[in-house]
Amino acid sequence: MQQIKSDLICEIIRASQTNLLEKKKRAAENSSDDDDQCVTDWIFKNARHYRERFCEELEACACKELSEILKELTHSKTDLEEMLAENQVLSGWKNKQNPLNPEGDKKHG
Repeated sequence: MQQIKSDLICEIIRASQTNLLEKKKRAAENSSDDDDQCVTDWIFKNARHYRERFCEELEACACKELSEILKELTHSKTDLEEMLAENQVLSGWKNKQNPLNPEGDKKHG
């Protein structure tokens, strides 16, 4: 069961980062920024921290909650930060006393 949970967490983070990077790429396309460079820079500066931060948070969720999070990420094309901001997160996350810092990636661009 632990391997299934670990795999779900990895897939959630992958899906979330993919959705986030697609949004960053679209935003760069609409500005004068180089879209590929924008994505590459974010990965270089933030991907590890993003993965570690959310992995720790997701560990507290049950497999059923994790599968629901993955389903929401897949269908909505949002990322985990957006889910937190829009209160779309599951009860296990909502009730945490120390929610994630919504300012998270802003310091890194």
